[in-house]
Amino acid sequence: MTFDEKIAKLNPNQRTAVDTIEGPVMVIAGPGTGKTEILSLRIGNILKQTDASPGNILCLTYTDAAASEMRHRLIDYIGPEAYGLQVSTFHSFCNLVIQENPGAFQKARELEPISEIDRFHILKTLIDGFGDNHLLKRFKGQTYFEWKKLNELFMSMKKENWSPAYVYQQIDEYIERMKTTVPYVYTRKYLHNQVGDLKVKKYQEEILDSMEVLKAAVNEYDRYNELMEAEGKYDFEDMLLWVYEAFDKDSDLLANYQERFQYVLVDEFQDTNGIQMGILQKVIDHEWVDRPNVFVVGDDDQAIFRFQGANIKNLMDFHSKYNPEIILLEENYRSSQRILDTARSIMNPVSNSVIQKLFNQSKNLLASGIHAENHHPVHIKAYPTLTYENADIFNQLKRWHEAKIEGSFAILYNKHEHGRELGMALKGAGIPFQIAKTNDALNQLVINHLLDIISCIRNLSEGAGNDDALLYRVLHLSYLEPRPYDLQRLILSHTSRDRKDSST
Repeated sequence: MTFDEKIAKLNPNQRTAVDTIEGPVMVIAGPGTGKTEILSLRIGNILKQTDASPGNILCLTYTDAAASEMRHRLIDYIGPEAYGLQVSTFHSFCNLVIQENPGAFQKARELEPISEIDRFHILKTLIDGFGDNHLLKRFKGQTYFEWKKLNELFMSMKKENWSPAYVYQQIDEYIERMKTTVPYVYTRKYLHNQVGDLKVKKYQEEILDSMEVLKAAVNEYDRYNELMEAEGKYDFEDMLLWVYEAFDKDSDLLANYQERFQYVLVDEFQDTNGIQMGILQKVIDHEWVDRPNVFVVGDDDQAIFRFQGANIKNLMDFHSKYNPEIILLEENYRSSQRILDTARSIMNPVSNSVIQKLFNQSKNLLASGIHAENHHPVHIKAYPTLTYENADIFNQLKRWHEAKIEGSFAILYNKHEHGRELGMALKGAGIPFQIAKTNDALNQLVINHLLDIISCIRNLSEGAGNDDALLYRVLHLSYLEPRPYDLQRLILSHTSRDRKDSST
């Protein structure tokens, strides 16, 4: 199908999004509404309607797969010119800036990307350096228990471009704010306490103590970066920080990219984090342009997924800063109306959406195309825990397997680790399955068992004693082929020796 034929098949709102090529535009689009299609066609329309060359257009996507799909569509629509477009993720764009300006990024040329094993090694070194009075210090057993939390904190600080000083300020403000919230003040007179008095013990234990631990962790951020640099490593998030800082310090470097990219498009805008937003604003905020030619596409309903970076604040801040034309895409070409209505019933209680905040109305997707009349039922179930949910799914899959139901079944979850428990149950029941992506090596069961064995050996060799629970787990590992009789003798021998020692 030709470019003009594709344009002719657009619905009115899609056509408006494609034709509005000047000034800031924000498209609020649900799943299946043709977001990738309008991005591709809009780029083609810019080239057709203006004097801009492919090299003057920057299109930022959330994943490499999305960038690849976008480029393939553009090749179909506009031909070989599509190879001149800069279609990439934020990381790829920053890598381009670094490669094009080696003199400005000498540090980047001396370092190499960090692996997960290297990251654990550096965090281990960091933890080993904690003093005896450090709030994150553990003296026995799980010495490196906090490494994952530290890693998540440091990655969040980099992604959002938060300095330790900024995080300290946010913590202090949170501490003060909690003094007047319902869980920590008396709502009625109790003994000598009046209404509004602070629940001192509860506030101390749940707020002050936990925030002191968080501050202690934040205080290690600079040391973590020093250790990384000493090891010759860098995070992918560091690439974005380097480019942001370079744009901030070198006006000539920034001007080069501002002049080059006259039109900027951003897909999955709700998924942009703080540092990505900062880089985007640097590129589009020209001194000589009042209203930049920036086009962002986002789904305010997906912005509930804060665990993966999605954030409605990005959409609201963009609206406040640039006062864009807002275009709403509500025709869905992927699902039936029954599925869309069911999804809306789940989302209705969520008041935190752009459409509701700006227009005091909900986004109601309407089924169009070949799937509109599909009437397969949709069932909604709620579970108290993930284990209950996995158990129900497992039992259903087991029934279908035993009944030899034809076809295949898909289980979707928002984190790969959530499928591990279900996978173990299916394996134990002899039900064939395939996981699209495996867990991180450090989260695999065999690796965890190996780490337990090594921890036991290390504790004993260092004379640090042992963690009884850890030792118990190791002694019962199937790899060691333990015999219940021998284990019982060991336990009884250890117990009797402890009693004898205590009596003397």
